[in-house]
Amino acid sequence: MAEMHMIKSMKKDLNLTVVLVRPKYAFNVGSVCRCLSNMGFDRLVIIAPQCELGHEAKQGAAQAQDIL
Repeated sequence: MAEMHMIKSMKKDLNLTVVLVRPKYAFNVGSVCRCLSNMGFDRLVIIAPQCELGHEAKQGAAQAQDIL
């Protein structure tokens, strides 16, 4: 139990931004959003995407579409 408290405390202090450069596949971008959300983070920067971030990206993001 103490370990979970320590992990939550570390996340508060961690200033994490994930940067994707020229991602090719929209579903994978969405999956990254879902991973971020699952870990308690929400900052994603996408540079020069090579795909359209539409329906497929939203499918991959599932409940983390707000990050997308």
